[in-house]
Amino acid sequence: MKFGADVSDAALLTGEVSVALEHESYTTVSLDGKRLRDKKIRKSHFVEIGLKETILTDCDFNHSTFENCYFRKTSFRHVSFVGCTFKDCKFDGAIFSECHFDHAEFFNCSIGFEQFSSVLENHQYNARWRLARNLRMNSQNRGAYDDARLFLLAELRASEAHNYNKAFNWRDSYYRTKYRWEDRLRGMFAWTAPKISNICWGHGEKPVRVIIIAVVVATLFAYGYWRYDLQLSNAPADFGFGEYLGFSAATFITATYGNLSAVSRSGRIFTTIESIVGFAIFGLFVATLYRRVSKR
Repeated sequence: MKFGADVSDAALLTGEVSVALEHESYTTVSLDGKRLRDKKIRKSHFVEIGLKETILTDCDFNHSTFENCYFRKTSFRHVSFVGCTFKDCKFDGAIFSECHFDHAEFFNCSIGFEQFSSVLENHQYNARWRLARNLRMNSQNRGAYDDARLFLLAELRASEAHNYNKAFNWRDSYYRTKYRWEDRLRGMFAWTAPKISNICWGHGEKPVRVIIIAVVVATLFAYGYWRYDLQLSNAPADFGFGEYLGFSAATFITATYGNLSAVSRSGRIFTTIESIVGFAIFGLFVATLYRRVSKR
């Protein structure tokens, strides 16, 4: 694009005059160390723009696309990037203050959780979890697994809060009018599932929780066997709770406890169920160990 014979892209963008433009295109413009204030350039295309140590204040770039832009140590203050797309951009050391990225998407961009966590908190729950999910995928594709894990946790927290409001919030007019009863049922299920996941294995991050769940389940089955006097073949007359606990633990890991086995049909059904549950929990434990080792 051209603004006139004597006006460059950089001069227009960094001038003191307010700018309100749409459908513009900027390529290979250096704005390193400049100050941009009160610029509204929407639905535009920015390619290879240098903004190292630049300060942007009260700007609006909604629904624009940024490709191969350099935002190293850039300071963003009250800047809106709603619906923007960022491709191959560098945000190392960038600082964000009260910025909006609703429905924005990042592809192969260097941006970490610590520098962006305050931005996530500045969004509503439904926009926050979508943004965190996109940033998690961006970090995963770049091999930044620590950041991906933190974005995942932020995504889960935001999704949980959004689904809770979706299912149970009748006071807020937004949730009361937007969602019907079937939407609320789906929200209730979506809110419950992560809760169970967190309790059972900490969303794949807590192998100790899996071990605790395994011990609790095996103990509960042992108590049931002892309470209802499960009949076992070759069991001595003084077979107590301790022996039932050993039998339950062996059944849980699909092993044998001596030559004991359930005699009744109902007993065989329950021991089979325990073995299936134990196998499933063992799979969760292996998955958590793999995730823990793969981070190193």
